[in-house]
Amino acid sequence: MITDNSANLAGATQTLGLAGTAIVLSSIAISATSASLAYNNTEQFTGTGAYSDNSTTDLTSQVAWSSSAPAVAAIGAGGLATAVSAGQTNITATQGSVTSNSFQLTVVPGTAAGISVVSGSGQSAAVGTAFAGQLQALVKDGGGDAVPNAQVTFTAASNGAGGTFSNGMATYSTTTNSAGIATSLTLTANATAGSYAVTAAVTGVTTAASFSLTNLKAPVLTITESPVGPFVQGQSAVYIVTVGNAAGAGPTSEPVTVTDIVPNGLALMGMSGGPAWNCSVPGSCTTNAVLNPGSTYPSITVTVSVASNWQASVTNQISASGGGSPTATVTGPTAILSACDVSQDGSMTVTDVQKIINEALGMAPAVNDLTGDGVVNVVDLQIVVNAVMGLGCSYYNPA
Repeated sequence: MITDNSANLAGATQTLGLAGTAIVLSSIAISATSASLAYNNTEQFTGTGAYSDNSTTDLTSQVAWSSSAPAVAAIGAGGLATAVSAGQTNITATQGSVTSNSFQLTVVPGTAAGISVVSGSGQSAAVGTAFAGQLQALVKDGGGDAVPNAQVTFTAASNGAGGTFSNGMATYSTTTNSAGIATSLTLTANATAGSYAVTAAVTGVTTAASFSLTNLKAPVLTITESPVGPFVQGQSAVYIVTVGNAAGAGPTSEPVTVTDIVPNGLALMGMSGGPAWNCSVPGSCTTNAVLNPGSTYPSITVTVSVASNWQASVTNQISASGGGSPTATVTGPTAILSACDVSQDGSMTVTDVQKIINEALGMAPAVNDLTGDGVVNVVDLQIVVNAVMGLGCSYYNPA
């Protein structure tokens, strides 16, 4: 109780002196239930003030809240943080000159909201062969952040043109990696040609990613072998070999090799196909050029020498392999003419005698030098006469 004794005058005042220390805010401590927040979710922060008299009070609604990275998480006046995108931010609260501790908040991707193609679409492969690239799909949440550990199922067409993964099935399930990417197993085209789609679906997302793929018809190689002129004992001879791709087939997809398996009675002297073919390996020629359906490669010339004592015929076998096609092989007998059959008509008669006489007399080009001495003379004539008489064709073979 205070009594005023200043003459009891109305309006008189007294001055009292007071001494002591005021109570002031010393610190602010902020906290939250979790330091991790999924995209588009919220987290309530609490701010507690500590005062100089050791008292505390809830300042959540009184402090000024802030986020060091608002693009990661925003925080409102009441301390409610909202996840915006994956990343990290530091939350603080301030009142006057006092700032709270820094609370590190991590925003992680939310649930899958979309899936899209990364790579593998637009490929083609011959039926029965594997596609070169694996299929990859990216899963993101609603904020556009990649979602790891999301289950993705790849599904190929089950009817008509389609394919199977290396697990032997038309479906394959896997999870996304840390970058949100799911990668399929290798896909192999089935036996039906045509275009189709492979889908990649993730739980919770209605629209799947779609990969456009095409199974191409397989190439069908063909091969022909044509002897050029007669094959004569002791002389060189030539085959012309032509490799084609059947009309209505698919284009070749890998190198094509032509191989000649020369039979007894012939000796391979060389193979040549011009700039289109690499014939550096004896007995074979290879090309990397793509051959479209209904087309042929430039022909290959195969040069052989005929044994001097070989009779009747030989069967040469030439094959074309690779290109994604079954191997094509051609075989066929080739007649071998006697060296004394100078008319090359398949029989030895007086016609052969007359021809060798004309060569010996200079009335015709001297092409049947049976003795190999550089001239056609009476000795060559006698050899042909003996052959016509059934005594055999005995001649000198310079080869």
